[in-house]
Amino acid sequence: MKARLKYPCMTVIQPVNPRFEGIRTIDGMRWVDPRDKYPWVWDYGLSQADFDAILAGDLVAWGHLDRDWAAVRLIEYTPYPEMIRRIGFRALEANWERWRGKVRADEQKRGLDFVVFWLRTHRRDLIGDG
Repeated sequence: MKARLKYPCMTVIQPVNPRFEGIRTIDGMRWVDPRDKYPWVWDYGLSQADFDAILAGDLVAWGHLDRDWAAVRLIEYTPYPEMIRRIGFRALEANWERWRGKVRADEQKRGLDFVVFWLRTHRRDLIGDG
């Protein structure tokens, strides 16, 4: 099933994904005050609250900006301490295999491969298995 979104100069067809059933969504173009945006979402019309809701899994924007997208965006664009503070060791360890293929920089992949290995072998207490 496809949903049609109409804009003044175009029609955008987006698939309706049953995975997002019951989750609040944003569809269509919108403007957000730049003072209410995180620097790592400079290219999207998402407020800080929108991004936080996407990262929490409570919101999907434009049919494809979901929790995985938000986590990968943090991994690629934020400093390590900020990324860990927002994602957490437990979620990083649990989801890294899925997110790894979406991260573009090999250095980040290798670094987080080590972090996940270290968590699993030396600090299981940080991922809830300790």
